[in-house]
Amino acid sequence: MAVSLMDVGEVAEILSGLNSMYGEMGLPPDIPPKANFKLDVTQHSSVPFDYSTLDFSQKLEEAKKKKESGNYFFKRKGYKQAINLYTQALKIIDSKVSSYQLQQVLELRSVVHCNVSTSLFKLSVFEDARQSAQKSVKIQPSNAKAYIRLGQAEEKLGNPEEAIKAYKKSLSFDATNRWLYNECLRLSKVSQKTKENQQKMYSKMFWGSNPPPVNEKQEKKPGPSSQMAEGGSCRDKPEPEFVPRPSGLHCRNSQVQCENGSLEICSLMNCLGYGPQITQARRDAYREHDRLWTAQKSGSVTRITTGSKAEGLTGFSESDFDYMFIVEGIMCLENVFHSDELSKETYVFTLDTGVCYHGHARLNLLERRGANYSSHVRDALCKDENGRDILSSAEFLRSYSDAIGPTDVVRHERAGPSLPLSLEAWHHDNVFSLRCHCPCILLRWAERSRHWPPPDIVHKVVTMGAFVVPVGFKGSDYQHLEWRIGFNTGENELMRSLNNTQVYIYILLKMAVKDILKPGKKEISSYTVKNIVLWLAENNPQAQFNESSLLYWLREGLDQLRTAILKIQLSYYMIPERNLMEACGLDEEQKRIWVNTITDMMNECLNTLLRLPRIRKAKLSHPKLLMWYNKKIVELELLFLKSCCRNCQCKDEHGVANDSDPMMQEIKSRMRKITREVHHRMNNKGSIVDDYDFWKILKMMLM
Repeated sequence: MAVSLMDVGEVAEILSGLNSMYGEMGLPPDIPPKANFKLDVTQHSSVPFDYSTLDFSQKLEEAKKKKESGNYFFKRKGYKQAINLYTQALKIIDSKVSSYQLQQVLELRSVVHCNVSTSLFKLSVFEDARQSAQKSVKIQPSNAKAYIRLGQAEEKLGNPEEAIKAYKKSLSFDATNRWLYNECLRLSKVSQKTKENQQKMYSKMFWGSNPPPVNEKQEKKPGPSSQMAEGGSCRDKPEPEFVPRPSGLHCRNSQVQCENGSLEICSLMNCLGYGPQITQARRDAYREHDRLWTAQKSGSVTRITTGSKAEGLTGFSESDFDYMFIVEGIMCLENVFHSDELSKETYVFTLDTGVCYHGHARLNLLERRGANYSSHVRDALCKDENGRDILSSAEFLRSYSDAIGPTDVVRHERAGPSLPLSLEAWHHDNVFSLRCHCPCILLRWAERSRHWPPPDIVHKVVTMGAFVVPVGFKGSDYQHLEWRIGFNTGENELMRSLNNTQVYIYILLKMAVKDILKPGKKEISSYTVKNIVLWLAENNPQAQFNESSLLYWLREGLDQLRTAILKIQLSYYMIPERNLMEACGLDEEQKRIWVNTITDMMNECLNTLLRLPRIRKAKLSHPKLLMWYNKKIVELELLFLKSCCRNCQCKDEHGVANDSDPMMQEIKSRMRKITREVHHRMNNKGSIVDDYDFWKILKMMLM
């Protein structure tokens, strides 16, 4: 990455971590384990090597060298480096060869795809591992090892029956492999256990903790005093059609209906733009835009997109833009012994958590370093009751209140740590923060017993560190001095590691809160829902979160939300001692209304989703038209995000963008073509009669 940004003749000093060099093992005796490197690099040429100039035998040899290099790094646990080399090998060899050469190419490509799958499996990226294994067996159906990799990935994704199919396919080519026989037997038991667990889940879903006894020879019909499902309420109106009656046949029918309903909703969610590919594309676009914005600030401030935009789960204009601005050159430490490792130009504060509510702290000044420091920090320093220098959160926030956004923005009243503003139709929530090093808090989180996230994600979250934002605990006498500890980048990583079903649960719960409960004072927020989903994911086996069980887990999420409201208690996922509902300000009357509403939603189950506008409109729309229109919206949104990134890249030293940039012109041309297609189709359907207006159609599609 660094070399690609250098100009010819440029000399650069590059700091490289162990993952980009010799890994955890090193290369004894010359390179110690876990070694970091400082490299002096000179760019002599920027012309990449052109493999197309080589003949077939030379290409094949180069590709094999890349594969062997990848194998070398794989053996040394350098899985990311191995994947990079395997990918290069695949790019060198293609299928444009003679029939004799084609067989050699296909064999090599199948092996390399299999190796990529193995490396991704080691990194716990199971979905991509499955896709690579599928590519391998598609190229070479007789690759027994690739079927093993496919089976391993399927098992990790919670598909034991698919894993068995893959293992049996491998056995057809390697009938003497006893390990495969044992795995098939083991997974058969796992599959049977999974089915039994699902039956129990659905039984609980419909009957609560007391399922009625069923006589196999004679159905027992319920009377007026029959036991109701846990949390249910007696109503005079007829039961929804999907609610089962107490007979084995009807219970099985209801389970099938619930599974089919779950699969239908998952399909709708994907069609509405919540599928894994579009969410990942959104995440990548916002990260790139943050990187470009930060590069223009010369290292003084780092911007990170947070909230639903960072999660990739909302369209461009579907929600507010949440930005966190990290003021660089300042570090807050949980332990002062780490201060010697910091730059000489760093302002150092210590976290005093003993006098604050859980998850909050005061920032005591430890030492000033360097001549240059932020005037915002200087103006926010004050004395505490003991005469020590302390950083006031209220004064820090006040110093930034007039320093953000262009002159034509509309500034709104402060909301917690946020300084909200509006620019035309876009609403921004801006939070200024400081970096925080709190290994003890993170290690307590990392050492918890859990089903999820996997160890590599836990390690990654720990290394991302924490932040403090200028807001104290509501109701505290020293609220103006307190800061709240948060883990925004780590939480973004956790949300990225959820599987599709867990993501859909999160989205549907957010819709239910927004469209049905409609909190007026943020008594319940999307952050509340996020923590419910994170706890659900951690406390339950991942194999149980599949598309056919979506409605069950949605009901579980609603139950958790009801309990949180009823008891005014929901532990913060990263710091369980902090109660997110502690200062929600929920009165008894509102609590009663919401608890009853959620209870009704749990009883209605599938019908509840028809109360959500987006789901209801999608179900009523013509499937082909809905798919076509949402595909156009997604493409237009991604092009718009690309144009934002390109606009940053094309700005000169005065901040003026070059409108004649060829890439920008191509993006705009494609956007106009899409809006014209939509306008033409809407005219044909009688939905619009106005003349074509690019900006009007664009806003209509993105809003």
